Amino acid sequence: MGVTQNFFETGGDSISALQAVAAIRTTLSQDVSIRVFFEARTIEALAAELDRSQTPQASQDDLAAMFDTLEALEFVDE
Repeated sequence: MGVTQNFFETGGDSISALQAVAAIRTTLSQDVSIRVFFEARTIEALAAELDRSQTPQASQDDLAAMFDTLEALEFVDE
């Protein structure tokens, strides 16, 4: 998944969004709400939102790597 691709248009759903938010909280120590995730829709927009927050910053590369991991986990579940 590229940083400018829409999460939901590439097959993401509400369950995978919840998994992504949990992974962001755990892996990146970022406090992000599901609302922010749904509104951002792209890694680029989410990274910009996290940059604006007062929590430690995550880079677009960190978020892209995390989404790649989630994507790989989805294939394992199938």
